[in-house]
Amino acid sequence: MQTDWRVTDSYRYLDHLGQKAVAWEFLRRNPEYRTAYRSISSAEDAASVAQRWGYTTDPDLPADPGRVVWTDPTRTLQTMS
Repeated sequence: MQTDWRVTDSYRYLDHLGQKAVAWEFLRRNPEYRTAYRSISSAEDAASVAQRWGYTTDPDLPADPGRVVWTDPTRTLQTMS
């Protein structure tokens, strides 16, 4: 993430996001989630991350109102595409 938190215009897109997308913006900044995502090396790892966090996708991707989909924690989530 290279966005400068001091530049207001960098965050204007948040004004138009729904609750799920805003939740993703918080989650993707969580250092524990970022570490967990980087540790994924198998489908089982991805399922474990999804179970804990409810989502598995690259934390460097910003929220897009049409792309954020949370998962049922009992099922493996496919990454955003």
